[in-house]
Amino acid sequence: MEKYKKPNEEANPKGAGTPIRSMLDQLILLGAQKMIEQGLEAEIQEHLGRQKYERQENDTKRQYRNGYSKERKITASIGSMSVRTPRLREPFESQILGRYQRLSDQMQALVPDLYLHGLSSGDFQQCFQGILGESAPLSQTSVLRMKKDWEAEYQLWKKRRLEKEYLYVWADGVYPKAGPKDDSMAVLELVGVRRSGEKEILALEEGYRESAESWSDLLRNIKKRGVEWIGMVIADGALGLWKALRNVFPTAKRQRCWIHKMRNVLDKVSARHEDDVRELLRQMYHSHSVDHTKTLIKIFRQRYYTLYPKAVECLEDN
Repeated sequence: MEKYKKPNEEANPKGAGTPIRSMLDQLILLGAQKMIEQGLEAEIQEHLGRQKYERQENDTKRQYRNGYSKERKITASIGSMSVRTPRLREPFESQILGRYQRLSDQMQALVPDLYLHGLSSGDFQQCFQGILGESAPLSQTSVLRMKKDWEAEYQLWKKRRLEKEYLYVWADGVYPKAGPKDDSMAVLELVGVRRSGEKEILALEEGYRESAESWSDLLRNIKKRGVEWIGMVIADGALGLWKALRNVFPTAKRQRCWIHKMRNVLDKVSARHEDDVRELLRQMYHSHSVDHTKTLIKIFRQRYYTLYPKAVECLEDN
């Protein structure tokens, strides 16, 4: 039976009992660490124009290596690893790994996403340690510091200059599920389309119940930042926005958002007929003419008025 003995019982007694999954994760991390270090070394060599021990040409600017930095923990989606970056005597900024970077770009994008979904600053360390191990470098202090950076970026963003004209602007109020529960608080958002066809988020602000006062403040804000003309505003049936629009941008045309209208109609239809109703509503949306749309609305009335009179009335409203 000696020849059937498991290999790790002899060759690697310390690894006996180590789960295969854990060993695989360690191998992946070691491979990623090696690739990062090789990439950093190749970046330095390309910057210097020579290999590590190669002599420098006399007609080139003299630049010299300066050893390696201290080890620091870098956290990526696969876990945390220790990395030492090569240094030069002259200032040099790596494009692979920032000077103070400790999170990969993917992880940096994940942190605000989790925060917006309701994960509190005190829970991040426990959450990331559970996923990535004890070495995950994301304390509560780090998250609070990142929050200050996000707030500073947002304050700069909300004051930036805007285009003078926007062909279309979509307006909506979103009620976040995360954060303090307040049914009256909404995030008011404006998305505009420039004459070039590019979309741009114009504003994101808190507002109470999508009131006329809240929308007026937001519209006056984008006007102050350079917007002089809006061709058409598309929104749901919130009366507060239309009232504010008449006061701030009175020449802008108004259009009821068809997506919101479809949702309102479908709310009044049972699940049994939901797919058929949705398909007919989509045909109206993609209709090639006003007359064709009116014909489809008549078909909708004839087909569903007996079953869903409120749905028909909702469609014919506006």
